[in-house]
Amino acid sequence: MRLEALIYFDILDKMPEKELQSILISAAKICQTPIAIITAVEGNVHHIKSQIGLSVYDIINDNPFFDKVFNSNTFTEIQNASLDASMANNPTVIGYPNFHYFAGVPIHSADGNTIGTLCVVDQNHKQLNEVQIELLDNLSKNITNLINLRKQNKNLQNELNQLLNERINQTEIDLEAYKFALDQSSGVAIADRDGFIKFVNDKFCKSSRYIKEELLGQSYNILNSKHHDKSFFQDMWEVISSGDIWHGEIMNKDKFGNYFWIDCNIIPFLDRKGKPYQYMAIQQDITEKKATEERNNLEARLISILSENEPIDSAIRHIAEQICFKLQWDIGLYWKTNSQENTLSPTLYYQFTYPHKESMRLEFLKTIFKKGEGLSGLVWERKKPIWIEDLPSEPPYLNQNIAIDNNLHSSLLFPISFNNEVLGVMQFFSSNIKKEDKRILNLFEFLSTQIGAFLERKIAEIELLQAKKDAEESLKSKDQFLANMSHEIRTPMNAIVGFTELLSQTKLDENQLEYANSVKVAGENLLSIINDILDFSKIESGAISIDQTPSDVSQVLKNVYDLLKVSARQKELEFSYEFDKNIPQTLICDDLRLNQILINLVGNAIKFTETGSVRFYAKLLSTEGNTHQIEFSVVDTGIGIQNDKKQKIFERFSQVNNDINRKYEGTGLGLSISKNLIELMGGNLEMNSEEGKGSEFSFTLNLETGFKEKADTRSFSDLKNHTDIQPKILIIEDNQLNQKLARNVLSNLGFNVDLAVNGQIGLEKLRQNSYDLVLMDLQMPELDGYETTRIIRNRMKLSIPIIAMTAHSMIGEKEKCLAAGMNDFISKPFNTHELFNKIVSLLSINIVDIESKNELDTMDHTHSNDVLPNMSYLHELSEGNQVFENELISLFRILVPKELIL
Repeated sequence: MRLEALIYFDILDKMPEKELQSILISAAKICQTPIAIITAVEGNVHHIKSQIGLSVYDIINDNPFFDKVFNSNTFTEIQNASLDASMANNPTVIGYPNFHYFAGVPIHSADGNTIGTLCVVDQNHKQLNEVQIELLDNLSKNITNLINLRKQNKNLQNELNQLLNERINQTEIDLEAYKFALDQSSGVAIADRDGFIKFVNDKFCKSSRYIKEELLGQSYNILNSKHHDKSFFQDMWEVISSGDIWHGEIMNKDKFGNYFWIDCNIIPFLDRKGKPYQYMAIQQDITEKKATEERNNLEARLISILSENEPIDSAIRHIAEQICFKLQWDIGLYWKTNSQENTLSPTLYYQFTYPHKESMRLEFLKTIFKKGEGLSGLVWERKKPIWIEDLPSEPPYLNQNIAIDNNLHSSLLFPISFNNEVLGVMQFFSSNIKKEDKRILNLFEFLSTQIGAFLERKIAEIELLQAKKDAEESLKSKDQFLANMSHEIRTPMNAIVGFTELLSQTKLDENQLEYANSVKVAGENLLSIINDILDFSKIESGAISIDQTPSDVSQVLKNVYDLLKVSARQKELEFSYEFDKNIPQTLICDDLRLNQILINLVGNAIKFTETGSVRFYAKLLSTEGNTHQIEFSVVDTGIGIQNDKKQKIFERFSQVNNDINRKYEGTGLGLSISKNLIELMGGNLEMNSEEGKGSEFSFTLNLETGFKEKADTRSFSDLKNHTDIQPKILIIEDNQLNQKLARNVLSNLGFNVDLAVNGQIGLEKLRQNSYDLVLMDLQMPELDGYETTRIIRNRMKLSIPIIAMTAHSMIGEKEKCLAAGMNDFISKPFNTHELFNKIVSLLSINIVDIESKNELDTMDHTHSNDVLPNMSYLHELSEGNQVFENELISLFRILVPKELIL
């Protein structure tokens, strides 16, 4: 038996390819599959003897399905391989070429041995009917018969030929039966080698909606929808012209312009030279299947658009594009509702495939409907999607004259809703008559709320951005107001306080002295209030920063003590401070802010203590590496704080009670400012207080060891002694006091000084003269310091050093000056040493170190308090120039009353 099987295998293996190809083509036609295979079995191995519809890369000899057919010894079918346990993980199923359907029958020898299989394969799921199964089995028997015929000797040749003819006749009969079955299930068309149609069946005509007479003799391009690009058809032609079967999905256009999808196999018929002389197309209408896929794809794409952070107009346009593309609509419109005016206005017109008509577009965009008017108004009123198959046949009240006049037929509309409120209506038009699709209507009824939620979110975002912009503008206005207030108030207030101090120390009668002291106290209080408000505004807006530099913390405590000891002594309080000697001399911290905090806390302690003592100290708690934990504490024996008031003590503008407000002057901002500054420095302000016994305020800071640079001991006289160094400086300043002050200071330092009273004049002087440096006021009439600097840098292209002078106390002012093109920044009233050092630094003037002590530091400014006022600051500025001092005092007497009136 084994030998007999080998003989049959050998016969099958040597059979001519054309004979097997004929059987395979018949099998593929009968079963409506693109692939048919004949295998021969040698031992336990299947060898693919012949096939159609596969490339060499697709052929897999060890497919387990062949074993199934071989072992079952009867017709075997797997309708969905992905659901079959034995096939689901096979590479040909889960990967390329994605086979999902298998059917096959065994090939027997004359004595009943199974020697191979005849199989058909498809990438789609299906099931053969009884006729197809029978025909497939007959083809298997034909193969058996062919093998038997070849086994016969020459003496039986005539009998073999007769038997073969009988079988061929039977095959023709079977093919006729197949043709009948094919006509019932598939569209069939035959075209010549140039693509002109020679034959179509009824099923083909039904799909295309043409009659046979309209198709015969026509080019196959009559069905071209232009959906596919040229390369698609070029690839198809290359396959079939080479004699291979092509399989794919095509979107065609029917007689009335509607699109339909087909799953198509194109089979070339070859002449004796192996060249195609005609082609047969066998196709299945898969329009419904594609429609389902497109709906699913559309839904996924629209949800994807809604999840992206696009502006509203852009998102609506992309939605219209996707609906037109996926569902084949020609034109898309978006109507936006106006609930207050009860109107619908078009905000989007999108054209997909319809020939462009500018007049139609303009007519649509200027049309406005009321609620309930026109199709879009009707959708607004009903809050439900509407599908109109043919607009000309609908009642005229729908008011779709523009669409009808431009040969548009079908229209689809759906509302965009959120919380049962219609935000807008999307409308689509087609030049073809499109039948209503309930599933699409249901899809848009679902998407209506999704798009509505997106619009509502975007509207909220726009409102939030506008609110943020308004808040930023408000903050900018607030900052500008504070800057102006700082400039306009602090400058005259500093002058008032300073010159009142000078005035009070001259020879005045009792009433005059009382008035002067009252002005001085009021000015100091007002300046303190202004400083508190400005500091608090900076903290509240987040504009304040901590400047960490190497600092002498012991000096900070000494400065606080020296500044406040007079106030303590006036109240006859015991006043002292202690500094832990174990604390390093230089630490990294913001000494100015630390000084401000301690002045606030110690000043409060003195203010609220009538008898007893006030003391403050810095104590080292621990050290780890270069980091030192230091506790700062202020202890007093003052009035203390009631328990129920302790939570409010750190609130802004808050004091314990109204009696305290009346008795102790102040803004109530000191503790709030101190608390915020301490937190910015990484600490926390704590309080321990008992009413009537006193209070303790303390905070702990972690400060790192620092190394202070050697101080610059160069004196002003050093510069004056170098006769070869006489830089020329231009002062651009509108305030007369500041003009006089700056000119005298710079002249005494040995500089050549020129003056401009505003930015415009300053620019003219810079054009006409050469200067080494500019001192620039920021707030001036005509042209402020910022714009003047920009013109110097950008138009005049000058790199001359510029130092800003301002009475502003806003955080970020220096950065703003540097951004405008200035080189440095100094606050008014300026410190002469600081101004000198900045000028020297910018001009790169090298002063020879002099061992002698700074002249200004050794100047004797002590006077008898009983006879003369303390004129030390004025003397320092004037360097003994009595004419300048008299002129400055005279200006003070003229200008200060004006400032007070303002």
